Amino acid sequence: MNIGERYALAWKHPHRLEATVVELQADRIVADVVHRCLPTCEVLQMRQTLPIEGRLSYSYGDFAKLFQRMSDGIPLPAAS
Repeated sequence: MNIGERYALAWKHPHRLEATVVELQADRIVADVVHRCLPTCEVLQMRQTLPIEGRLSYSYGDFAKLFQRMSDGIPLPAAS
């Protein structure tokens, strides 16, 4: 894992999240996370209270369970 690598929320989860690694700490991964679901997604109404976007940190174990490495050749749609 390297700074700048991009990951997507694993397909088994119902939302599209993209995470870009910005810092590797001793026990945590810090990533800039963008929610990329359609505008009709119910989570978009909870952005202020649900930590699903922005600069977030995860334990290495949690990050490995949630995210999978993105291929650089597969672009995601722009955030809405």
